[in-house]
Amino acid sequence: MSIEVQIAKPETTVREMIAIIDRASVKLCVLVDDYGKLRRTIVDGDIRRSLLSGISMDCHASEFPDQ
Repeated sequence: MSIEVQIAKPETTVREMIAIIDRASVKLCVLVDDYGKLRRTIVDGDIRRSLLSGISMDCHASEFPDQ
């Protein structure tokens, strides 16, 4: 699997990020901004903690809490 498949853009939802991580051989998602610049990496634990704190599965990556 290429890294391009693991990239999440600002409009990617939490639900879609989970699918990206699930399909990836390296279990992380690379979040980039509108210009393709690395914003952060997201792993399943980040998503689990955010869901437990009340974030919606339909929340966009641009709204995802910073580390």
